[in-house]
Amino acid sequence: MALLATSYRISYEFTPNPDPDAKTIVLLHGLGLSGSFWRSLIPLLSVRYSLLVCDLPGHGLSGETSEDVTFATLAEDLRLLLESLNISSVVLVAHDASVYIARRLAALTPSSVERMIYISPYMPHTLPATLTELQDRRLLLEQAPMTVYAAAMAHKLTGTPGDALLHQRIVQAHERVSKALYIQLLDLAGSEQALHEQAHIRKPLMIISGELDASFPPGMAHIAHMLFDASAFLIVPGASNLTFVDQPLYTSDFIDRFVRKTPFEPGKPKPVEDELKQTLRVLWSGRLPSAPERNRLTIRCIGTFEVSLGQRPIRLGWNTRHAKSILMYLAYHRSATREQLCETLFPETAFPKAMRNLRVYLNHFSKLLETEDGQEPCLTIERDTIKLNIEIDCDLFVLLRDLQSASEQADSAYKLNQCVTLSEQLQSKILSGCFDPFSIALKETVEQAWEQLSLWAADNCCEREQYAEAVRFLQSGLQYGTGEELLFYDRLIAISQRTGNAKELRKWMRMRKKACVPT
Repeated sequence: MALLATSYRISYEFTPNPDPDAKTIVLLHGLGLSGSFWRSLIPLLSVRYSLLVCDLPGHGLSGETSEDVTFATLAEDLRLLLESLNISSVVLVAHDASVYIARRLAALTPSSVERMIYISPYMPHTLPATLTELQDRRLLLEQAPMTVYAAAMAHKLTGTPGDALLHQRIVQAHERVSKALYIQLLDLAGSEQALHEQAHIRKPLMIISGELDASFPPGMAHIAHMLFDASAFLIVPGASNLTFVDQPLYTSDFIDRFVRKTPFEPGKPKPVEDELKQTLRVLWSGRLPSAPERNRLTIRCIGTFEVSLGQRPIRLGWNTRHAKSILMYLAYHRSATREQLCETLFPETAFPKAMRNLRVYLNHFSKLLETEDGQEPCLTIERDTIKLNIEIDCDLFVLLRDLQSASEQADSAYKLNQCVTLSEQLQSKILSGCFDPFSIALKETVEQAWEQLSLWAADNCCEREQYAEAVRFLQSGLQYGTGEELLFYDRLIAISQRTGNAKELRKWMRMRKKACVPT
């Protein structure tokens, strides 16, 4: 069967399960292949699940596309296909570079993706050996006929080198794909920010690797499991990259067990594993790990204000002598002169008096941050300069970074997913009890950024007729807005009119009229 997508016809095969409550598994093939390579898996999984197999554009039986292909457009095509089949919830099984289509679909429609399974995912990284391999692969692709390139790939994809028929199928599948399209998709996959973007997809994830896979070896699967914080990873014995072709029984069993697993619950804290994950992420990002600190100053200022020095909570003393304001300024800047503190935090107080008061404030502040015997002091108060000499973990600073990242995100699917995550964070007051100019400026930065993002997210949801989600974004934006209330009320009124909700329409029109009355 086929469906007309954005610029080509998608070839697909849907095998419904007789059980109306059966889950639907979507099988996405890798570059140069086709949906036919899942055929060994279909009879094994169709006993319990409905199955949807489709070909990428220019692959298998799908039509060619005249437009530039992106993983975002391919995810949108898949969304349209699911919509046409009235499929509202799926488990995504993706091989090779198709993991980026799966990831974008999960960002585009989070509620429709239940779980994700990556089989031998294509992961761009900077290891010299893999960079050399990728360069050699790219050179062969550019200089040799597709048949020669496909023959070289066949030896890497399968763990059964003596299977001439399978090698012929791999070569024929690659020959079906134009070299230009293949290079375009390969380059797209090579430019993916796998670690940064996967962090925003909060779905149970299993990673499968073949024991004999040289491109995505078991060691890399373990690292990916740690980097992506995956729920599980498994190694298929006697299989190479195409685990579902080399060992369909093992692969189908792994998939079935993962899909049927009870809902995932957060486990107990694992400090050693968490530290190992963080170290791997730092190394993967190409940065050297910083020297370990004796202590960490943890500041929670979204919701209840809390401060901990290492494992020791500091509960009292923050609401007196401007301790909270001084802490936030130093946490943000790490150091400041006495003059800067006075001018920024106490601009309405005469300077000589502010300097005298500051001595009292700093004496109180230093007692709050006293370290235990034998530990290096986390605060240095010199004649002219005050410094925080400690690693700082502040939820507000993370929020500011995430707001900036979402504002600069060009991919609308990921941007919307980031906005969903941000809306969950922005459900409590920020810096409660802080009224100094610096703290107020921080709060206004958050409010202005979220005002723009919530309006964008609401408009994006309205384009897809997801009006309930749009209303939630608008209500959140109103809560943190800085004065552009009419922009929100106009949109809420328009949504109420579209959905025929007379009660909400009256409510928002009344609120809009009230906002227009001069105070």
